[in-house]
Amino acid sequence: MAPGLRIAHVQPLSIDLFGFRDDEWGTRFRYAVPNLAAAQLAAGDRPTVHLLAGDDRRRAHHMELGGIDVEFHPSVEPQPRGTTERRFSRQVSTSMLRAIDPASVDVVHFHGARSLHAMLALVVTQARRRKVPVVAQDHGPRLVGPFMRSLQRAALRRCDALMAANEDSLAELSGKAPRVEVTMVANGVDPAQFHPDETAQRPDRPFRVLVVSRLMADKDPLTAIDACADLARRGHELELTVVGVGAQADEVRRRVEAAGIPARWFDTMPQPELADEYRRAHVLVLSSLREGFNQSTLEAMACGTPVVASDIPGIREGVGDAGILLPPGDAGAFAEHLARLIADPALRSTMAGRSIERASSYTWPAISEQVREVYERAIRPRSGPRRSVG
Repeated sequence: MAPGLRIAHVQPLSIDLFGFRDDEWGTRFRYAVPNLAAAQLAAGDRPTVHLLAGDDRRRAHHMELGGIDVEFHPSVEPQPRGTTERRFSRQVSTSMLRAIDPASVDVVHFHGARSLHAMLALVVTQARRRKVPVVAQDHGPRLVGPFMRSLQRAALRRCDALMAANEDSLAELSGKAPRVEVTMVANGVDPAQFHPDETAQRPDRPFRVLVVSRLMADKDPLTAIDACADLARRGHELELTVVGVGAQADEVRRRVEAAGIPARWFDTMPQPELADEYRRAHVLVLSSLREGFNQSTLEAMACGTPVVASDIPGIREGVGDAGILLPPGDAGAFAEHLARLIADPALRSTMAGRSIERASSYTWPAISEQVREVYERAIRPRSGPRRSVG
């Protein structure tokens, strides 16, 4: 495959669903898509990102970020007052479909194979009509009704390749599209930003707990906060730093204040400052109920920060045995294991070493190479049954 592959990253959602403005994409709101696109650009490919406009849904606009063109498309959202789950699955845009043009696109990389059901079906239909291969990637599921699930199943079977976020995702996508190749692809971390710093000081007291998460129900930040409140009631001296926004932000703050825990609050922060927060913390706590392949745990591990997190798909694959994985929703278990870390600096040191070693294999350049191989197999004419690649 010749260098300079023209990649259309299609993610038909508006980032106001996460509490951000359009111009904050890739800066204050940075996640897998901008990181992957930046790595592809550095490798000589030509990625373009297509999102839905959130600031004004009726107005298309363009942004350039570090050499990457970002197009925001007008959208229509049936039942805009529905649940967040339904809003994710139902946003649609005809303008985004017109951007799938073989004159300017070699491959479509669709983000949201298990969450953006309506546009997945429309994008796959348009791409097949225009003879542009489609690779659809899962970043975590959204719960929808039977009609949307039927649209998704039909669309998955017409993709040229699929990328799963974790082992559960691999099994589900393989079951719904048994003749399509499914590859498990992780999130990555930027080692230039997220790395250990031997000069960083972590005094034993206060014990610094870091939460980096959207403050929404599916991330369940309240379990992490309740665990910290339990520790405070036992007399442990804590300092809490929370980086995130979402519908549960007010309740998170209320519970922290009720527990009397000194806290620092940030909606978001640039990557260099976030890396400093990881290196400053004694532990990252993430009590999510549902993930695709979590990025904050990888970033913390790369900085040598121990991780205590939910034992769920999308976390366990990245953290492995380098961190402490606990039953989701069990604030008591989180508190108990955090107390162990408070009492045992040697355990923290051991976990830090394991974390650094494990995170070193999850870099964005390496992930970008793996994704490029999936593109190339999708672009080449293929025959025969699906292969699953772990």
